[in-house]
Formats: sequence, C-alpha cells, structure tokens
Amino acid sequence: MERPWKILEGRVRVVTSLKRAKRYIARPTFKSFKLINDEVTVINLTKADVCLNKPIYCGMSVLDISKLHMYKFHYNHIVEKYGERV
Repeated sequence: MERPWKILEGRVRVVTSLKRAKRYIARPTFKSFKLINDEVTVINLTKADVCLNKPIYCGMSVLDISKLHMYKFHYNHIVEKYGERV
C-alpha cells in the first residue's frame, strides 16, 4: 500500500532573535540550524502538510461498517432462527 503522507520539501527561516529561534527549534517540524553570526540564524524546517489523495480512510470505514452489519444480521437473525446448528 502506498503511503500518501510523505513529508514534502522543507522550509527555511532566517531568525534574528533568540526567543524566535527557540520557538522554531521547539517545533516538531525542526530539522537543522546554522549560525551565520551572533545575531542571525538560519533554521531549516520540514513541511508538515499531508496530501491524502487516496481514499484509504474512507475505504477502511466502509469495511468496518459493513462488518458491523454482517455481525448484527448473523447474531440477531441467523442465530435466533437456527440456534446451535449454526
């Protein structure tokens, strides 16, 4: 099965304050950083977008609901009618 949630290309941020740099580093999308000088830092982030172009979740939900209907039919109708012979 193909994984549609591949991580796409990254983003680069140029930061001049320590407070903002700490915010970017604390993110889960943080990848790396490079110090240019004492005041400028370049931060590389990964892209957090997910492209779900395949109906994986919808198909799984349809299968779960159909299984639920089959179990209900089996236990509510077939087992009641035929008892132990099923």
